[in-house]
Amino acid sequence: MRGRNRMPEAAFVEMFDSMGAEAYDQFNAHFQTTKDNLQFISKLILQDIPDDSKILCVGVGTGEDILTLAKTYPSWSFVGIDPSSVMLEGCRTKLNNAGISERVELFQGFLSDYKGNTKFNAVLCHFVMHFIKNFEERRQMYLDMNGMLVNDGHLLISELSCDLQSPLFDRQLGMWKALHAFAGASEEKLENLGHSFKEQLGIIAPMETEKLIESTGFLYPVQFMQSMFVRSWHSQKND
Repeated sequence: MRGRNRMPEAAFVEMFDSMGAEAYDQFNAHFQTTKDNLQFISKLILQDIPDDSKILCVGVGTGEDILTLAKTYPSWSFVGIDPSSVMLEGCRTKLNNAGISERVELFQGFLSDYKGNTKFNAVLCHFVMHFIKNFEERRQMYLDMNGMLVNDGHLLISELSCDLQSPLFDRQLGMWKALHAFAGASEEKLENLGHSFKEQLGIIAPMETEKLIESTGFLYPVQFMQSMFVRSWHSQKND
């Protein structure tokens, strides 16, 4: 039975709802180079899965991953899950405009709320895990995703990850602040970034993420991308 993992936490869901889909996309446009690289490598990793593959996107947001994959692989179908009704409405609009809405099921809620019986060829979970502070909830989410995959199914995961105790953290944080300043963040938000990493978000070291993935029924993951604090891993269900 899948656990009742309420993620991301309610405060973050409210944050995305209040931000709005359009403002969310405008802010993320400043990080387009990183997103383009992530999506390009994701397409390469998944290029050999079956033509009729079913893909689950956890924390689908406004649907950028689905739009990219659907264009490249026109016979794939998708399920997108997100707790934010505002993000899903923005996603639905984009899917309709792209003419691919009939290939996509959107579900508002958390992963543990989804009761479909589909087994997926791949699960994408990008920029979700660092919003989950409770380690056991994070572990349960990996177990849930594992249970929803076909044998040898693929997991692609991205999160903010670093060793908060490392002597390099302050220097890394300086580069992260520069990136957010470029994106138009206020001085107050820039000053709060360090506190956010240490107190508000669930940031864990890369090795902890890798061990967690392996301990929940996956092969030891391969890190395939890093852009400052953003790290991405690929693994497969270990049957």
